[in-house]
Amino acid sequence: MFKTIAIIASIITLTACSSIVDSADQIAGVGVIKQTTADFDGAQIISVSPNHLFNANAGLMGVQSMLGAKWSSNAPDLVAIQLTHNGMGDRYPIYTGLSINVDGAINHYDAQRSTVIIPLTVFESMLTAKTCRLRIEQLNKYEDASCSDRRITGGKSTAINSFDQMLVKIKAYKK
Repeated sequence: MFKTIAIIASIITLTACSSIVDSADQIAGVGVIKQTTADFDGAQIISVSPNHLFNANAGLMGVQSMLGAKWSSNAPDLVAIQLTHNGMGDRYPIYTGLSINVDGAINHYDAQRSTVIIPLTVFESMLTAKTCRLRIEQLNKYEDASCSDRRITGGKSTAINSFDQMLVKIKAYKK
């Protein structure tokens, strides 16, 4: 009986901590999803502000790159992945590309001004894959991150959770 109560209390505590961290991120503008209409042509724009990534082997500083994304009804089969930096360590990286490993199938995309354009089908497969790994390529180095880890140690949500919510909005718009 005591063991069951302890397990339930632990689950409630962990859920509450994750909710608090997620709320703080929303206030800070991390992983925030927006749906707007472009003034210029009336296109629907669904975007998510940059959010953190996770790699258990990244060391004390963790993964320093962050991912955001943008989708437009004018190019409904494409998603722009935005590569940014969390401000720690090497502060001004030059992003050169992104490799996406979805269940062993690797695709490479070149970056233009810290943005990588990928097919919507690849974006969807990143979120539904059994295992998904990213290699964020910079001028003189790279960082590896996991798309399979939805939370960083300590309960913080990763970019993948934000991308899931973004995809729900894209699918709802496309209906």
